[in-house]
Amino acid sequence: MFCKYCGAPLTDGAVFCAHCGSLRQNTYVPPRTRAQSSPYMPAAAYALPRTLPPAAPAKEQTNVFGVIGLLCSLFAALPLCFAAGLLPCCLCLAALGAVEAYFYFWLLILIYLGAIMFVVFLFFAPAFGIVGIVVSAIGLGVRRSYRRSGTAAAGLVLGILFTALSLAALVLLVANGYAA
Repeated sequence: MFCKYCGAPLTDGAVFCAHCGSLRQNTYVPPRTRAQSSPYMPAAAYALPRTLPPAAPAKEQTNVFGVIGLLCSLFAALPLCFAAGLLPCCLCLAALGAVEAYFYFWLLILIYLGAIMFVVFLFFAPAFGIVGIVVSAIGLGVRRSYRRSGTAAAGLVLGILFTALSLAALVLLVANGYAA
């Protein structure tokens, strides 16, 4: 049997033409209800484009050269810190006189240890300061690849300051004959 609209061959049990979709003649089709579906394939439903969640902010990298330069510059300040700690100890010793022998003994030990550490660290302070200056300068040179480079600038400034102060203290110490 053939379709009366398009002429395509129909199968024996077909109700609709597979080619054009028209009804076969002499067939009863019950009225469609809502539960029934169409004999045609439904069109593909197009989904809305997927929206991606906002990207996580990039993790900020730390300027390692700046941090190392700042730490080396702060090591250059150690002799100055020991000298600043010796002054109150000496003033306290002079003000107390002979109040108590026990306190007097520990205060003297603290003063001697502070003086020894001051002299020992004073010889190494310029080396730490120079290393701090060089590494901080490298940190400032690569600052374009980091968002923040304040540690490199602080290391450079403190390195120059503490190196100059420790060199001046070392020159004064050697000139007065305390370090042979």
